[in-house]
Amino acid sequence: MKTRYSYGGDEHIFVECDEEMSLEAFFKSLSITTAVKKARIKGVTEICPANASFQIKFNPDVIKPSDMLKELKAIEKQAAKSKPVIKSRIIEIPVLYNDPWTHETLMRFRERHQDPSSTDIEYTARINNLDGVDGFVARHFNQRTELGAYLDPMADKALMASVYVTLGVLKALPAWLVIIVVSRDVLIVAAILLSRLLDKPVRVAPLMLSKLNTVVQIAFVVLVLGVPAGAVLAHQLFRVLSSTFVHGNVRLNDPLAQVLGWLVMTPDLHRIHHWCNPQGQHANLSGGLSLWDRMFGTYLAPSARGSKEPAVGVAGYDPARSTSLTGLLLDPLKP
Repeated sequence: MKTRYSYGGDEHIFVECDEEMSLEAFFKSLSITTAVKKARIKGVTEICPANASFQIKFNPDVIKPSDMLKELKAIEKQAAKSKPVIKSRIIEIPVLYNDPWTHETLMRFRERHQDPSSTDIEYTARINNLDGVDGFVARHFNQRTELGAYLDPMADKALMASVYVTLGVLKALPAWLVIIVVSRDVLIVAAILLSRLLDKPVRVAPLMLSKLNTVVQIAFVVLVLGVPAGAVLAHQLFRVLSSTFVHGNVRLNDPLAQVLGWLVMTPDLHRIHHWCNPQGQHANLSGGLSLWDRMFGTYLAPSARGSKEPAVGVAGYDPARSTSLTGLLLDPLKP
């Protein structure tokens, strides 16, 4: 929009740079008001900049309103030709979560809170369907543990290797095929360990070809065992969907969660399995049907967490130490 000038009585001129607040309008207002200040126009008594506008107060006995308007329009033309520059220093301020100072202030004004039973960060995490305070912090910093990036594919390879070795021992597969499959995984793991030893770690990222190879290996095992392909497909589909569901950052309303929890594992139930304390880690082991945990006595209801959600993760895990080669090898041996 074209800059709009309007008189405010005999002593003011209001200048609107844009109808909407934007960086462009802000810099334009800042440039003009800075130029007015540097021009030292006789009669100007106050300069009031805003986000997308500014106001000039002047003494009409010193400078006429029409002359003041001409001065501002001339300065606007000059300001349009120059590039706005702001001299500043970038200061990094650490972000603290649940710090004692903020918590103390929160407790003073608790009755004015949207949810008096929770803190600001707990409330923010809940309305954004995040996994509590830990989920909020992890989402903010986009945290992903390097240990998990290694353990996940290694677990898949260990499972596949054990299946092929078992079938080889039972003479269901030829020895040469078992050696090829197992040696391939051993070489991949050895290469990763060697890269760590040489201080040239490689990024663990599965290729599409590797995923296709895993699918072919699973399909071959299905053919060898004679399991109906439809049953395997149904099982894998249920496994993928249930795993996605229980690990999703979603919160079900209480009545629906209670009904589903009698049969299948819900995000609230599975989150207990990721608690730092042993009580949660040894409970809700199933990734699909909660019925199994109820049958074998490992079921733990969400009410066990009490008024405050326990921390999620591994107690005593030190990322700085555990992501080294020695730390990764020693982590499973820790009590």
